[in-house]
This record gives sequence, structure tokens and C-alpha cells, in this order.
Amino acid sequence: MSTGAMSKQVSIEDFVAGLRKFSESAFTHTEEIASFLEKSPVAPETLEPYLAWDRQHYTRNLIDKTVLYELIAICWEVGQASSVHNHRDQNCWMAIVIRTAGWRCPSGDCWWRIIILSIRSWIKANAS
Repeated sequence: MSTGAMSKQVSIEDFVAGLRKFSESAFTHTEEIASFLEKSPVAPETLEPYLAWDRQHYTRNLIDKTVLYELIAICWEVGQASSVHNHRDQNCWMAIVIRTAGWRCPSGDCWWRIIILSIRSWIKANAS
């Protein structure tokens, strides 16, 4: 966990523009993209056009796709789950954005909808 100052939020458009500047080699290792995610938190309100919610299951919403990666927003409602899985021979990065709209149950506990930004690369992950 980073102990530095929080980075200024960027729009999803600026995030995509920054992501598109990376060369193929950045997607074979995890450090550069992970650093970019940490330094470029996305302003939640800029994701609105890409979000769709479903009470039955989480949704995967495409934001950007190139020959190097796909960027999706995964929308989770309270109580939704996914089976354990992996992305064999791929690198994946995720950043969690918590929306300000929450749900309050009768007990008074607050539960939040969660948006996860996921970057998945088809470039074979480096084994070293």
C-alpha cells in the first residue's frame, strides 16, 4: 500500500489516452502499468457512459480495446460474486473505484456498489 500523497483524479478519456501511449513491452511486465494505475486514479463520474448495472450478476462494460489490451469497467452490486478463475498467460491489472451511491440495509450497515477497472493484455506474460 502506498504511503505517498493521493494522486489527482483523471477523466477516463485522459486515462485511456495515457494507456494508449504504452508500448507492447510495457504489457509483458507488470510494473509500468501498475504504476500508471496508481498514479492515475479515474474520476468516478467520468465512467458514467460506460456503466451498466444488473441485479442478477455483475456486468462487464467495454471502455477501450486495442491489439495490446482491453479496458473494461466491471460493475458489482451488493452481494454479487464470481467464481475463482485466472487469466492464464495474460497480465491483468485492476483498480477499484467506489461509487458515492450506496445502499443502507435495515441494520444500518452501509454497503457500496463497486466499480473495478480491469486491464487485460493478450501479450504473453513474461515468466521472469
